[in-house]
Amino acid sequence: APVDAATASGCTAVHEAAYKGHKGVLKMLLDAHASLTAVANGCTALSCAAQQGHIAVMQLLLSAQAPVDAAGGRGFTAMHWAVQRGQAAAVQLLLDMHAAVDAAADDGCTALHWAAQQGNCKMVQLLLGGQGGQASVDTAAGRGYTALHYAAQKCHTAMIQQLLNAQAAVDAAADDGRTALQIAAQQGDKAVVQFLLKAQAAVSAADADGSTALQMAAQEGHTAVL
Repeated sequence: APVDAATASGCTAVHEAAYKGHKGVLKMLLDAHASLTAVANGCTALSCAAQQGHIAVMQLLLSAQAPVDAAGGRGFTAMHWAVQRGQAAAVQLLLDMHAAVDAAADDGCTALHWAAQQGNCKMVQLLLGGQGGQASVDTAAGRGYTALHYAAQKCHTAMIQQLLNAQAAVDAAADDGRTALQIAAQQGDKAVVQFLLKAQAAVSAADADGSTALQMAAQEGHTAVL
């Protein structure tokens, strides 16, 4: 059978071997000149290995010149997949191979946005300044959200502290004018609101409709943050 024969979803033997971590099988396929750039179910072979944390397979693919920043479905690169699945060792390997840490998916999200949403402080440390990571802390994704907006939306206090320690702009405004403080107030999370206020977030800032954090909390009935 042709080495690059694909299923209806585009899956080749290379994708299967990479996802399952079968290094020996993958080496045989590479020796037969199998393609490393085909996309199946939104993933390249490198992305398949990255999301499962198969480091040895990733190393084999990269040594065979698999494109480190190749994007699949929704614009996800191997870096996006590794962060989304919490594979810190895979992220470090990609950083060591000079993967684009600020690569944006189709929705504008970078790996840092994903890590912030998940509250994964270890991952954010890797991306921001640990052993090769130099992610831009204030990059805006879809709707103009920064990592700080996402952390506030998910009520991740420790993540907010980490981002602010990395000099994130506390009053960065999204496309609709909302700041992290306004999002936290709307969510009704007292701990996050208090933390942002201690960080000197502008309490009087208004969104595009003129609503402040106080008004947003009142609209949602969040007495704890009034």
